[in-house]
Amino acid sequence: MRIARQAAGAGLDLFVAVEGEHGWLWFELDSGNVAPVLLAPHAYVELGLEPPSPGKVESVELPIVGLGLVRCDAQCKELIYDGLLNAAFFSRFTVSIDLAAVRAWARPSP
Repeated sequence: MRIARQAAGAGLDLFVAVEGEHGWLWFELDSGNVAPVLLAPHAYVELGLEPPSPGKVESVELPIVGLGLVRCDAQCKELIYDGLLNAAFFSRFTVSIDLAAVRAWARPSP
C-alpha cells in the first residue's frame, strides 16, 4: 500500500499495487467510485491489454499484489493515476487498513 496526502494534508488517498509488465502500477482505493474500475491508457498497455474504445466497459483481470487475479469491469479513461478501484471492489472484498504501518489486507467478503 502507498499513501498520498492532498489539500495540504486534509485529504488522504490510499493506493494498492497492481503487477504490470515493467513494475508495479498504483491504483487508488476509491469506495466512492460507482463507475467501473477506471484504468489509464498506459495502464492497459502495462497490463498487456488493448485499451478499449472510449466509453466501452469490458471485463479484465487485475493482478493485485497480495490478492492475486481479480476480475472486474473496467473502462479506459485519462487519469493522473494508473487506475481507480471502485465501490464494487469493496462490496466483493473486506479490506483492512493499518495507516500507522502503511499496510492493507483484503479477503473475499462472506
